Amino acid sequence: MKKRLISLALAAMLLGILPAASAAKAVSVSEAAMTLAALDIMVGDENGNLNLGAAVTRAEFIKIATAASIYKDNVGAEASVSPYPDVPRSHWAAGYIQAGVAAGLINGYLDGTFRPNNTITLAEGVTIGLRLLGYSDSDFTGAYPSGQMNLYRSMNLNTGVSASDNNTPLTRQDCLFLAYNLLTATNKQGMVHINTLGYGLTPAGEIDLVSLVNRAMEGPVIAEGSWHSQIPFDVNSASSVTRNGLSASVSAIQSGDVVYYSKSMRSLWVYRNHVTGTYYQAMPSTASPATIVVAGNSYGFETSAAAFDASDLGAFSPGDAMTLYLGRDGAVAAVRTPGESSGVLYGVASSVYTGTYYNAQNQVYTAPTVSLVATDGNSYTYQYDRNITIRAGDMLQVNVSGGDAVVSRLSSKKLSGTINSGATALGSYSFAAQVEILDTYKEGSVAKVFPARLANVRMREEMVRFYATNGAGEITHLILNDVTGDMNQYGVVSDCTIVSAGMVVQSHYTYDIAGTAGYFGSQNTNYGDIRGPFALIMDGNKVDRPKALISRSLSSINGLVGYNGGDSFRLAENYLIYIQEDGNKYSLTTWSQIDESKYLFTAWYDAPEIDGGLVRVVLAKEK
Repeated sequence: MKKRLISLALAAMLLGILPAASAAKAVSVSEAAMTLAALDIMVGDENGNLNLGAAVTRAEFIKIATAASIYKDNVGAEASVSPYPDVPRSHWAAGYIQAGVAAGLINGYLDGTFRPNNTITLAEGVTIGLRLLGYSDSDFTGAYPSGQMNLYRSMNLNTGVSASDNNTPLTRQDCLFLAYNLLTATNKQGMVHINTLGYGLTPAGEIDLVSLVNRAMEGPVIAEGSWHSQIPFDVNSASSVTRNGLSASVSAIQSGDVVYYSKSMRSLWVYRNHVTGTYYQAMPSTASPATIVVAGNSYGFETSAAAFDASDLGAFSPGDAMTLYLGRDGAVAAVRTPGESSGVLYGVASSVYTGTYYNAQNQVYTAPTVSLVATDGNSYTYQYDRNITIRAGDMLQVNVSGGDAVVSRLSSKKLSGTINSGATALGSYSFAAQVEILDTYKEGSVAKVFPARLANVRMREEMVRFYATNGAGEITHLILNDVTGDMNQYGVVSDCTIVSAGMVVQSHYTYDIAGTAGYFGSQNTNYGDIRGPFALIMDGNKVDRPKALISRSLSSINGLVGYNGGDSFRLAENYLIYIQEDGNKYSLTTWSQIDESKYLFTAWYDAPEIDGGLVRVVLAKEK
């Protein structure tokens, strides 16, 4: 066997065909299908079905091969002449067959026919694939197709291909994997084939699927009026619809959504992110706007139509109220008059001040202004009525009335119940698909929360400040009161001094948080003798107070789950591990750097899981 392998390698070197690299690693059907669809190499039928079990004809295979070649953009809708007697120029594949023959990828039969409806065999498909990589028949010795099949296997082009006998007809699934493998194979000239098509690989040497899909994506189209007619396929037969990152249906698309599409993938990507506020200014000028400032934030333009509307030629001028429809990258896809956009913004005030603005005549004026963090996690700035009082920490609602963005204070709306294990409902209320959740503490601390973070948490009335529901009775917005503790900082206190003498009460703490040393002290409050793992409770950028964590035994960790006997508990994504030595000396480390057999572990959490707490710190002591 060893001599045979050496002989094969030597023969390949003499022929100049030893591959510089093998084809890609095995991938799933879905990943291969998405890749080929994004490249418009192999797509489903009008309903998006790939029909992977069906046999593939010679005409169908040469279409696949041509689409995967550098000649893909040179194929016309029809052939210039009838390439073969049995392939008239009106044949659906005539253009591909003509291009494939001209490129040397495929030949007709000795009797002068092409036989487009014959099924393609493994040997024929492999031969065409190797020609795609730059190999010619003269590169192989021995009886056909032994040389071709040897190279096919040595390059791992057979990964995922079930056909094994040379004369076995290829199925569409076989062709799917063969075409995918060819893309990642190194051609005769030493270049990865997909690079010759103008596409790149990730640093790990894999096909950059994100880049492929981005390049296949077209749009945006604003979902309003007869928007379906702007999509080059029947949207009701789309193979996939994603809305704000979640799988959805066409019926979930609402007026004002921003839609992207891929004809080859028959897919829709839908985004909804509206910002309503006063048009503050355009930069560098309204004559040629590159960015626009609305509601305190600056946005670029994704479409020329949106830039036109914000220019001095368009319908809007500084000082006007407007609604921005933001696309997938956060740039402005469209500008509309407020009121055309549905929905209400909820959030918490972070600061209140007097702002300076310019009206349509470029005159300066001042107005009470509030910056808020909305339940979507973004910050916005709005003018508000001088007759209402707003303080930092207040809950706010922003809606549109008479063309203006109107800010008002929200009253508390309490709710209690347990969030289910799937994080899809709070008590008897289901969460809407795009539910927005914000956790808050006092005046300055806010954190966007994803539903999964709250799985199995028991919500008492004082933990819910406000909630809003849609017409189906689902919770769409939820503002919490210090439930998660995710706004705080966590670490270890290495030294603590408490002074209590007569009227003097002081407390001093030296600590480490994620490897950074710090100090906190109070001249009038005793926060307790805290040593070891602790939480630094934050009110915005200010330290509110320190708080000791609670301990529990820990035997092992798997991912973000800790174990102790039969008990399991969750760890925070940013949990810290310290090695404790000599009582108050702590060294930051990671789980992967620790020899579990040499240490005893203790987990420290800020609150029970049922109340929203997680393990924040793990201490390791030598046995």
